[in-house]
Amino acid sequence: MKIKTLVLSPFQTNCYILSCEKTNEGIVIDPADEGETIAGTIKELKIRLKYVLITHAHLDHIMGLLELKNNISDLIAMMDKKEKGVLKNLPYQAAMFGMQVSKEIPVIDKFVKEGDIIKFGEETLSVIELPGHSPGGIGFMGKKMVFVGDTLFQGSIGRTDLYGGSYEKLIDSIKTKLFTLNDDIIVYPGHGPATTIGNEKKNNPFFTEEGFFRYI
Repeated sequence: MKIKTLVLSPFQTNCYILSCEKTNEGIVIDPADEGETIAGTIKELKIRLKYVLITHAHLDHIMGLLELKNNISDLIAMMDKKEKGVLKNLPYQAAMFGMQVSKEIPVIDKFVKEGDIIKFGEETLSVIELPGHSPGGIGFMGKKMVFVGDTLFQGSIGRTDLYGGSYEKLIDSIKTKLFTLNDDIIVYPGHGPATTIGNEKKNNPFFTEEGFFRYI
């Protein structure tokens, strides 16, 4: 599998372009912004884009979806159904940050849930539910990697003070869904550098004993 990372929007969000090396069929995870830039990269890489996967519907992860769909036809956008309320409030989210977005809400073509398998070429990803940062946050698990949106970062975790957020659910998602994975699994977050499960279990201050007492 080939992975191309684009860092987009004022929020410096990671947009991931994944493709099967044998078939060149691919997907995009989190079209953060600049849909034309994403589409241009897809064309440069000669990828036949099949799906757009949304980890959650915060504006910094979905602002480029409309433009991307306008540039590449027949795309199927997927997210968890529990994010519908977050998506509906996209203009309000933008106003919170003094930004403006199109009044047209992006269309989600298919809702996915935990256990669903997404296939592109000879590659597959499985959906895992990761609520906490947002009510319907999801991740996508590959053979040696996991794409986690804003659930877990290198040395940090996602915020939970936005609509539908829950600190308790976020911590539970990380402990029961992510920290149960092998230590060598690569974590691709929504912002910042990639890390590993083992590194975060050992060094993330939200989960070390020293760090725990800092945050209670």
